[in-house]
Amino acid sequence: MVILLAVIYLILASGSLSGLIRRVVLMATSGGEAVVDVYGGSSNLFRSTSVDSVVVTNDSGLRVAVYGASVTGSLYGYLVGGHVKQISVDSLIIVTPEPSDDPPDSSLAPIFTGTMAGIVTRADRVLLGYGRITDPAGTVLTDSMFLDASITDIDIPTIEITSAKSFIPLFGW
Repeated sequence: MVILLAVIYLILASGSLSGLIRRVVLMATSGGEAVVDVYGGSSNLFRSTSVDSVVVTNDSGLRVAVYGASVTGSLYGYLVGGHVKQISVDSLIIVTPEPSDDPPDSSLAPIFTGTMAGIVTRADRVLLGYGRITDPAGTVLTDSMFLDASITDIDIPTIEITSAKSFIPLFGW
């Protein structure tokens, strides 16, 4: 029974992470095909689940890569209350899709909209250590992103930001 619960928790926790990223891609591409690769998953049933990396790509050129991701919280808290203690990501690298005048929009807006739609659990703390967004040619759109926040509601996605920063070329910090 404990092994079954461990497997369920690992599936749910890593599924939430890959599900969030898949939703970001699908929202940004209006349901286009996406490939999700998850590497190096591990879990402790009562405390945490982590993955070394999750890489999502689609046929429009959007690429979302998450490295060093972990979820801290119990299976019981997640299943009963839709709540975890902490979601942390060491680094997040996004390459935007090729520019297009056709829907879906190839700007950053669908990525952020997809992120909000993909929120599946409340979290006392969400921590992003480093993030970078580039266009397909490699031009940096934003770099050195940092986020320390909490997710207080998922019915109407509500994120309370404690601290956030990002370097935007030509604009600065």
